[in-house]
Amino acid sequence: MIFAVIMVLYLSIQGYILWRYYQLLPQRRIIKILGAIAALLLTVSMPLVLLFGRSLPGEIVRPLYLVGATWMVGLIYFLIPVLSLDLFRLLNRLGRWIAPEKIEAFRLGNGKLFLTLALFYLIFFTIGNRVYEEKARREYFFNLENLQVIDETACRLPEKGGEIDSIHPIKIIMVSDLHLGHTIQGDELKRWVAMLNEEAADYLFIAGDLIDNDLRPLYDEQMAQILAELSVTQGVYAVLGNHEYIAGVEQSIPFFAKSGITLLRDEVIELPEGILLMGRDDKMNRQRASLLSLLEKVDQIDSSRPLIILDHQPGDIVGRVRSRQNAGPFLQLSGHTHDGQVWPYMYATDYLHKISSGLSTFGKDHFLISSGLGVWGGKFRVGTRSEYVVINLCSSEAVEASQLKD
Repeated sequence: MIFAVIMVLYLSIQGYILWRYYQLLPQRRIIKILGAIAALLLTVSMPLVLLFGRSLPGEIVRPLYLVGATWMVGLIYFLIPVLSLDLFRLLNRLGRWIAPEKIEAFRLGNGKLFLTLALFYLIFFTIGNRVYEEKARREYFFNLENLQVIDETACRLPEKGGEIDSIHPIKIIMVSDLHLGHTIQGDELKRWVAMLNEEAADYLFIAGDLIDNDLRPLYDEQMAQILAELSVTQGVYAVLGNHEYIAGVEQSIPFFAKSGITLLRDEVIELPEGILLMGRDDKMNRQRASLLSLLEKVDQIDSSRPLIILDHQPGDIVGRVRSRQNAGPFLQLSGHTHDGQVWPYMYATDYLHKISSGLSTFGKDHFLISSGLGVWGGKFRVGTRSEYVVINLCSSEAVEASQLKD
């Protein structure tokens, strides 16, 4: 029911936009025919993928998916000019600042305006693609024992001499929302793996949505073998996101094993450094274990230890803090929001998730939400950045030694 309502709303907005741009085209038969074909392609591409994507050949699905998903994400930018013009037309009926005939001549059969808008969108989305390609590196520093946020200098150790040289921080890379599939394929993944390997980290945590909507391109592009080349000293851990369920969870799970990734589904494990790592299944699984039951597993081990929670969707932040009031600190790592991906959607994600991206602290507890390494739909970002996160956990001994040095 919800899906049907969303599709009706989407198709209504899309139809309005396409009709207004179709009216802008010059009154020439061939141009009108080509415009109608383009409008039809934009209209049916995503519905065809949603309804028949699993049965159609990948060679057909990929271009349909790229067109449809890009169009869906960028729809807001095509809406703004035509909606603004229509609103002005309504206001002009009251004030009569401009003769209505002039406005009609401006918006009907105006090929120059159409070409101007087309050139603007070409430049706009090219810049958005460049922004997407330039990955941001976010780095944070925590005290290993109590997960207190510390300054970067507290983790820096003298380069030579002294016992301090043997104390090194635990380095964790966290990524989310890679969305590997029809849009993001093998060559791009290779560049990401090389970039992450340069960090020489101890752990890599994947906070969901490694897979996009379809597993076929992952196997066609041998992405499991590419992911297996991730180089960390202690292991790669991941949790499922909503898109693993969209792609088919039973088919998605074996892909993690083939990629050399340890998948945590409602589990709590103890890392060699004494940190507890909780991996929650995604909310798409209505039978996933409750947070309370997983916290009981934490209590059975040692509730006073630092706890890292991997949960794709940020969830009930306030409730989570309250449920841990009498226990040790935790750091939750999540994704899912994409930080809205493009303006102005970040305002919606801020409202829905309370935290859209970045680090937020509530007393002794922390929520670190990534905007994602990849994207859904079109490969462009406006007002946000694709990123990966580096987390340094420094021992109290190292922090004290740094303070003494200062």
